[in-house]
Amino acid sequence: MKPWLLLLALAGPAHAADTAPAGSPDTPVTTTYRVGDATRAWFALQVSGAAASPLPARSEQAVRAYQRYQKSFDTPMPTVDVNSVRTSGMK
Repeated sequence: MKPWLLLLALAGPAHAADTAPAGSPDTPVTTTYRVGDATRAWFALQVSGAAASPLPARSEQAVRAYQRYQKSFDTPMPTVDVNSVRTSGMK
């Protein structure tokens, strides 16, 4: 995809959101957001189930996934000596 086409595609919706609604050229649009509004919106979306997948995981799939999760704790975390590790750009 051409870079300028991608730029136009991404800038179009952002520019459209800044425009005032038709029919009220003199009335400024003000939207105030309070702390927690986004969180409450996410919780409401979860409760409504509107964005949920059509079928939940079957019980045997959920059990196997949880067993894999528990098994991941059987392997100890590797120890790393910070002084011996080289990062890119350092010589």
